[in-house]
Amino acid sequence: MGIIVKWTRSEAGPSCPDEYVDEIDSDEISKLRARKISTRSWGKDENGKYTCFVFRANLEIDRGNPTTIRLKYLEKDNKDLVSKGWIALGTSTLTIADGQRSGTLSWTTNGQSPIVVEWYDSRKYHKGLARPEQPAFRGGVMELFGSKCAITGCVVHEALEAAHVIPVSEGGSYAPDNGILLRRDIHRLFDLNLLAINPECLEVNIADQISNDYGQYAKTAVNLPDSGPKVSDFSHRWKQFLRFASN
Repeated sequence: MGIIVKWTRSEAGPSCPDEYVDEIDSDEISKLRARKISTRSWGKDENGKYTCFVFRANLEIDRGNPTTIRLKYLEKDNKDLVSKGWIALGTSTLTIADGQRSGTLSWTTNGQSPIVVEWYDSRKYHKGLARPEQPAFRGGVMELFGSKCAITGCVVHEALEAAHVIPVSEGGSYAPDNGILLRRDIHRLFDLNLLAINPECLEVNIADQISNDYGQYAKTAVNLPDSGPKVSDFSHRWKQFLRFASN
């Protein structure tokens, strides 16, 4: 379970996601050690296209109760991001006590006053934001797809999410036959139109921007359960994917 840090675009420069998921597991604090870490985040590049940004930091830890964790983002580790103006260099400091599920985090960088923002344990955060229909939807989709990612074959229960084939915001329902079971990162790419399923042949297509990291899933055949989504249901996202790829 990751620590989720809530920023706003007015607080941090350069622009950053409103929701940032750190790779610190709140249940694994006792096992943390000083090391270099990297975190991936998706955002738009200077051409307006989604791309993957890799932020690298040095993790330092002062043990105790509470424990203090510092993530130092240095220029030498993030030269490409610095040259393009996609990162603010500084130190993120998190203090967390045993069993704590929310709190504050401070960010310090040269030439700016410290910024204090909120963080949440991902279980607490997603439980609070989940729609009441979501648990039943996920359960139905899990059953339909045999608790297995339709693209990667992943069977790790905690890593699987029920994705809407047609988004609810665009007329889709919470019925299980409007769902497909995907690994969490694949779900994110599916929603960003960086990955799509061709309704003509039910094969996975991958956007050029992510081909280096996810190219192994290109042309993967997707088998739909008898009571699952119809082939034609994927036309909606497929059209969006093609428009996105052509820009």
